[in-house]
Amino acid sequence: MDVAGYLIRDQKKKLEALEHVDARQRLSNVAKGLLFEFLLTSGGALKRPVVIDEEVYDGRLWDLAERVDLSMSQHTSHLLEQLQQLLLHRPSKPLHAPLLTNGDAFFYHALYHHLLGEPKLEQFCRALHEVSPFTRLCTFVAKKGHGELITFSDGSQAQAVLTREECRGLLTHPVLSFLLGYLADEWADIALPEPQIDLEQQLSKINARRATLQLFMQELEALGRFSNLIVFPLFFMRLLRRRFTQQVSLIRNFKQWRLAARERLIFAHAGLLQLGDELDQMYRRQVVDPGPYGWSHPMEIRTFAGKYGRRWASGGLRDEVRQAERELRQEI
Repeated sequence: MDVAGYLIRDQKKKLEALEHVDARQRLSNVAKGLLFEFLLTSGGALKRPVVIDEEVYDGRLWDLAERVDLSMSQHTSHLLEQLQQLLLHRPSKPLHAPLLTNGDAFFYHALYHHLLGEPKLEQFCRALHEVSPFTRLCTFVAKKGHGELITFSDGSQAQAVLTREECRGLLTHPVLSFLLGYLADEWADIALPEPQIDLEQQLSKINARRATLQLFMQELEALGRFSNLIVFPLFFMRLLRRRFTQQVSLIRNFKQWRLAARERLIFAHAGLLQLGDELDQMYRRQVVDPGPYGWSHPMEIRTFAGKYGRRWASGGLRDEVRQAERELRQEI
């Protein structure tokens, strides 16, 4: 079976519709379909305010089709060729990193998401994960020896799953504005603490998540992409809705662990909520201090300072996050 047939093997009508299409065009249609299916189901079908060239566009993904480059480059062609070789049981070359100026970054993730769980493609998915920055941003698993080293407010350090260059590439892509809700859900999907799992392993995972989110926030401010700050109020809202503090509080019952070990893991989780202090400091620097809606990035600031900025600053969310952090730090 060719790649196109493999990717839509369970969709009989689509296979029949493409039956008489040229093989190259057939694969192109399937690849585009896979990409747009992911984007539309992950937020592209909802109206979003998107800032492009200092103008705010309020629409759905297809409303901005002329302004958003979602074409796929030779990187994607090579990727699909390698997948074809694997399906033919032939060895393939190492995957190449995607370009972040078009649709490659999001296609890589759409393909990863589509193929995940396929036993015979497990190695291919691991390689795909390594070269897909957006996938690493969703899963918080780093490529070995890769990623930015981030220093926390207490002086400790952890490695993010992205480099600053990768983070900037994603942040400057207008499509990211449609995926903020999707990201918030992925970020808030945190594995429950387990006494049977090695402490250092659990600490490493939660600290990588915190480091990556801190890097993301730092680069948002450095690039002036404040409209994408919406993702942080969304993240905190969904984290608290999932009873994050109650779940983390269960660590105090891990009696087989020493008190110091329980304290370290609870405080590591509380570090995620401490990101609220950094968001608040940024809000003051960029919104409060410059005056109404900020003066240096007016469209970006206005977009953030609308519904979700108000929810953060005056709608009680900031206080809820602070209270949750205090509760965790008082657990031990």
